[in-house]
Amino acid sequence: MRVRLLALAGTAALLLGACAAPTDGPRPVDAITLAPPPPRIVGADGNGATEGPQSCKMSAGYLWCQAVQRCERPWELARDKGFPNTLEGFQAFCQPPAK
Repeated sequence: MRVRLLALAGTAALLLGACAAPTDGPRPVDAITLAPPPPRIVGADGNGATEGPQSCKMSAGYLWCQAVQRCERPWELARDKGFPNTLEGFQAFCQPPAK
């Protein structure tokens, strides 16, 4: 009985030793810096608002322009107002005036 108990304890020790963390293996992955999120485009589709950023139908290409206080299609506004047809051009034109 005592021999059997010792054999069982030895087997358990071997099995538990196999569960230990390996000393050789892939090293941990270094943390990476993520890029900042893209600029947020205001507006939403079909929530029933009648004015303001929430009323812009983005699926039709409309974005809220603070400078003219209405939803505009950026490429049409760029053509009409003469600024570059880029997201940066639209944002520069439509940003609220500095206080």
